[in-house]
Amino acid sequence: MKNTRPFSCFVIAVFCLAYIVNAATVTDLIARYSKGQVFITFQEIPDSGVTYDVYKSDNPITEISGLSPIAVLAQNSGTNLYTSARFVVTDTGTPLPAGYGLLVYTCNTDGPYYYAVTNSLDSSITAGVNTLSQPVQETRLDVPGAVQIGPVTVNGEGASVTPYFAWEDYTTWDHTKGYYGNRFNVVSERLPLDTTKMYPLTLKVHGAGTNGYAEPGTYVGVPNGVYIIPRDFCYVYGLLDPYTQSGRFYSGWFGYSTNGLAINYTERRCVRYINLVKAELKFRIDTTRVYVTGGSMGGGGSMHIAYHNPQVFAAAAPSIGWVNPHMWASGNWSGMFGAPGDSMRVNSTGGPAWWNWQDMTWVVNTEPELLPPIIHTFRKDDNTVSPADYPELLQQTEEKKYFHVSRWMNGGHSEFYYTTGQCAYFRFRKNEAYPAFSNASNSDSFSIQEGQRNFYLDWSSSLHDLLPSDAQDNVIDSADIFKMSFKSLSGADASADVTIRNAQHFKAPANALVHWRNLDQQSLAHIDSGTVTADANGLVTVPQLSITTAGSRLILTPDGWSNIGMVNKLREKPGMPCLSVSPNPFNPTTTISIGQVHGPALNAGIYNISGRHLTNLVMRDGFAIWNATAFSSGVYIIKVVTSSGVLTKQMILLR
Repeated sequence: MKNTRPFSCFVIAVFCLAYIVNAATVTDLIARYSKGQVFITFQEIPDSGVTYDVYKSDNPITEISGLSPIAVLAQNSGTNLYTSARFVVTDTGTPLPAGYGLLVYTCNTDGPYYYAVTNSLDSSITAGVNTLSQPVQETRLDVPGAVQIGPVTVNGEGASVTPYFAWEDYTTWDHTKGYYGNRFNVVSERLPLDTTKMYPLTLKVHGAGTNGYAEPGTYVGVPNGVYIIPRDFCYVYGLLDPYTQSGRFYSGWFGYSTNGLAINYTERRCVRYINLVKAELKFRIDTTRVYVTGGSMGGGGSMHIAYHNPQVFAAAAPSIGWVNPHMWASGNWSGMFGAPGDSMRVNSTGGPAWWNWQDMTWVVNTEPELLPPIIHTFRKDDNTVSPADYPELLQQTEEKKYFHVSRWMNGGHSEFYYTTGQCAYFRFRKNEAYPAFSNASNSDSFSIQEGQRNFYLDWSSSLHDLLPSDAQDNVIDSADIFKMSFKSLSGADASADVTIRNAQHFKAPANALVHWRNLDQQSLAHIDSGTVTADANGLVTVPQLSITTAGSRLILTPDGWSNIGMVNKLREKPGMPCLSVSPNPFNPTTTISIGQVHGPALNAGIYNISGRHLTNLVMRDGFAIWNATAFSSGVYIIKVVTSSGVLTKQMILLR
């Protein structure tokens, strides 16, 4: 009988070899573009020690020769090692199946691109198996999106909680600092929100105390608008990050050291979250009302983030915060960023030294053009975060004429805030003027144990009306006149140096003369007047303005100058007053003013584009404010009859 065993063995060997090759090849490769990122998933091979190389090219990938991987992934990359849960990669979708790997790649250029995945056991490319046959059309976004990883829930306070996960740029992330993605929650008034309203947005940063991973918070107290709650982690006392198998301290809401530089990773992702939520239509964010608040580590974090990103925030409200790195955890900061006097530079070799950049007094003394208003609360007997450098910060803030309100008292290391009244951070808008006070007669000495600075000074603004039933205290900010009302809340009349900041239209040239008048709010009786010189930045400061308990009205006018381009001289009719509307377009209020008119009240008619009369306004001293809340989007006409003739102007209401 003929022996067939060698042939049988050969067939079995070939079959086994083919099985081993197939088992070592990545399968089910999918690359999906979404919101500025590509989500690459694939079925891993069953081997705990394998790693995966991900490749990208603008041509079909048939071999990896000459290519470098854009990422090297460990086994089980589709699992969040902090929670042991599988990642969710589509909005409110299901978790990735077990055995699937994941790379989220942030697009850095536009165009069609191909992807392939090999592994440490098999570097071959098999068409249609571990390489794409069709490209992914990619678009780079300045703000890549996030994934809503679950349904909206309702917390015990009745607020809506929307959970998100956001991946950072894999290629620029320092992977020694943990996973390149983070959770955050958006806590808001109950969804769906009122479509006739716009809502403030607050970044709420937490204090220290949690060792290891923790989910973002879900409570903010009774919500006023919309809140973003992110996380900052530490792994200390022998606890190790599961991704790096090493420990690390908090980032202090700043970031980490990388390649000899101090990189503000954490600040960047917080600002990214803000931009994402502002763009999410369901949250209806008023983009002029973005704030940051927090206590303890978050108190320092909130003041640092606000002062480092002044273009983002309308105001900040830190409590028991660390004014500079000397005041809390200084040994940890030295280990991360170098010792004071020899610290790393921030973001680039030409950047500021980290210890300076994190020192709020240093930032104030560099006199940037813009720093957002800040409401400080702290404890003089705090033994956890030292308050020792607060007095110097507050004093320098006033000397440089930036806004602050400060309240301090005993009470240990416990936070306290003001969410209503004259010190509520919610009252500020990025596009509205506000006063910066200094040397107020009803402020306390910086050195006393319990006290305040500027706490008992109030002013009228669009979100905080001193006289709710009377428009005569509204802020008037136009090219040729500025008006603002003030009140002392200390039970006695007061005085303070008042600097007008963030004026939108009344902009004095450097070193220009400005005439000021101070009138009694009710009777309009003259209190005081004079002329001051704007500083080199055009800021106008009225020294020791009288601020009464009954209320006073400050009026600023140019003294021998005008804002060119802001006032139409109407040369064809010499002496004809100018009708201006600002802002225009607007939503929902706008200021209507007539230059060169100071005297009896005028009647102004509002008409639709078809000429139908809708309502009337009374213009006192050449000014009126129209609140168009009850009107729909469209073009409107205002008509005012003056002794010089009839003035008309189009206004656009945009909802």
